[in-house]
Amino acid sequence: MAYIDKIKEEIGWLKVIFAISIATDISLIAWLVENFKKEDPFLLLIAALGALLLMFVII
Repeated sequence: MAYIDKIKEEIGWLKVIFAISIATDISLIAWLVENFKKEDPFLLLIAALGALLLMFVII
């Protein structure tokens, strides 16, 4: 049973990391949509690349 408990604990931590990644990605995309016209294009490009990188990490 100890091995099964270790695997369950690891899955629990992966769920937390997955939820944090999704929340961060959604927040970053929302910021991009809100500030599309206001911010510097370079900053928007970096934020878009960060959002894409997070999407690939989540997948």
